Amino acid sequence: MNMIWNLRSAPELAALSGDEVKLLARDAGDAKSVRKASLLGLMLCGLCASAGSLIGDAFSIGIYGAGIGGAVGGLVYTQMRMRAILNWIRTRDAVLKPR
Repeated sequence: MNMIWNLRSAPELAALSGDEVKLLARDAGDAKSVRKASLLGLMLCGLCASAGSLIGDAFSIGIYGAGIGGAVGGLVYTQMRMRAILNWIRTRDAVLKPR
């Protein structure tokens, strides 16, 4: 599985300018499927942070465990959101046509 760090690293969006990618991402943010994936990702991020806090308490590192869990949860959230946006773009064929 490839990591998607930003939308410009996706092959189908590589030819677009930064402004066009931002417009696509903004349009995708209104889609129901992307919104559902974002909410699920945020819930998983919170669960990772709380699990990290519990693990941190077990190993006596306290709040650092929550920070590590939150970082892992943030990675999960961004991957879920990026993949949902790219899926929306692929299914809608929303890539801007050359003018």
